[in-house]
Amino acid sequence: MENGNEKSELRKQQIRSAALRCFSQYGFNKTTMDDISSAIGMKKASLYYYYKNKEAVFCEMIESEVHNFIEKAEEKISRAKSATNKMFLLVELETEHLQEKVGIFDLSVSTIIETQPLLTELTEKIRKRDVDLWAKIIKEGINKGEFRKCNSIKIADSIRTVLDSIKFREFQITKVMSAADIDYAKIKKTGKEMIDLIINGLKKC
Repeated sequence: MENGNEKSELRKQQIRSAALRCFSQYGFNKTTMDDISSAIGMKKASLYYYYKNKEAVFCEMIESEVHNFIEKAEEKISRAKSATNKMFLLVELETEHLQEKVGIFDLSVSTIIETQPLLTELTEKIRKRDVDLWAKIIKEGINKGEFRKCNSIKIADSIRTVLDSIKFREFQITKVMSAADIDYAKIKKTGKEMIDLIINGLKKC
């Protein structure tokens, strides 16, 4: 038998699924709480019991997506033979995941830039998990003699900062309106070029 917490989480999952359908159909800006409540067949008053606004639904949805991505990414990169290959693969996976989810949410470039303050607290939470994943790969490279000894957390944090800057800069300078039309191939290429420089610095002489 499900307890209260399990029922509440199940309901929230159903709400997030309904919200995803709305974001995909109408776009984030045009989606309202009325749309979400209609999509799930729930009274709006009941919807507000779980989420205070669509931004709260969106943030929890992003957190859930990132959690699922990291689990899948860890499984995929575990098959790569070297830490170097794992780092390049992770850049590819992160960029492809961003492109896929941006397409699903049908967000405009301006919306992504405008929602950055909204996502700041959430970003810090998921950033730690991402940094830990990069640090794990670097530590593996050190243990196998592939990389020289270094502060893996510090290097991982720097990598995350560089990759985030590449993505955000592309969103700022682009002339397209839809985030789905961003040049993700360019983001991936630039990211891998930066990782190549970092890896060369990590390798033993």
